[in-house]
Parts: sequence; structure tokens; C-alpha cells
Amino acid sequence: MFIARSKGLKMVAHVSSALLPPMTLVVNGELAPPFRVYADEENRILYAVTELLLSPETSHAVARELIRWMKEKGVNEVYIMDGYPGAAMPEGPKALGLARGIDLPKSDVTPLREGAVSGLSSSTLEACRESSLPFAVLLIPTTKLTTIDHAASADAVETLAKIFKVALDASMLRNVARIVGQPPKQKTSFLGKIKG
Repeated sequence: MFIARSKGLKMVAHVSSALLPPMTLVVNGELAPPFRVYADEENRILYAVTELLLSPETSHAVARELIRWMKEKGVNEVYIMDGYPGAAMPEGPKALGLARGIDLPKSDVTPLREGAVSGLSSSTLEACRESSLPFAVLLIPTTKLTTIDHAASADAVETLAKIFKVALDASMLRNVARIVGQPPKQKTSFLGKIKG
């Protein structure tokens, strides 16, 4: 959502299906679907984002339908971004990548030689491959698997900004990562308050 808000992208579609797990987001006090598609004013960029974890069976069906719809809308290449468990790279490119039919800048993405892509990202790249649609998979390392990794999110935003040559400022995400990563200023313990 950070990219959609930063670039003023508008929601133009959403995925709705009984195959999707039930979930409703609340964004700025408004209800929002958990699988959304945003676009810029010229409809040059379509940006799909979801907070859902899909089953393998659902992932394949949703990915195929999403790619079919995107091709109908004139999309000519797809970039898939996902996290993977691992420590952030200290220097150089912040993403690992694999592409077919797209030249990824080596200064911004380290080529993925071995590894695995799973879930909806895997289903989407397979749907792209089946429909001969050029694609790139970008993997960002994250150390947090059950909550938002703001530092990894900043790495993702900065990687996309470099690849697409657009202005995106991830400093807010970096600041949140720094604040969240600090230990609490004062520890309080319930047990410490009990007198023996």
C-alpha cells in the first residue's frame, strides 16, 4: 500500500471469490478488499497487492485469472515481488531476481541462481510462463515472518524505484524500522510488583 499511496495510484479492481479466505481490511477508516489492483492515471502501471495467504489450489486459479485479466488490459510484462527468510544484504543490491524476457539491472538485482519461489508468487510466474508473458521475480530478504518488516519493505520500494526509474522515498519506512527495532525505554514486570 505504501507504493500506491506514495505514487497516488487508484484502486481500479479487486479479486473477489469464494476461493479466497475471508478477510476485510480497514484503511483510513474505510473497508478495503484484501486483494487489490491499483493503476496510475495513464493506466501504464497496474499494481496488484494482497495480504492474503492462499492455499496451493487457490493460488493457481487466482494467478491464472489475474494474468488472463492483465493481458486483456494490455499488460506486457509482470514483476512479482515477495519476501524470503534471510538477513538483509549489507551492501549492493537488496533483491535477488529471476527474469524471463526482461533485462533486470545487475546493479540493482543479484541474479538468483538457486532457490525456491512458492505460494502465489510461484503460481503467478507459472501463469506468466504458460501465457508467454515476460516476467521478473524479485525476492527481498526478511527477518520477520509474522509481522511487517519495515526495513525489508524499504528495500523493496527502493529496488522498484531503481528498476522503474521513479521517485519513491522510503525514508519513512526506514524510520519506522529504526523505531520498532529499538528496545523499550522502560521495562515493567508484573512479577516485579508482587512483594513476597
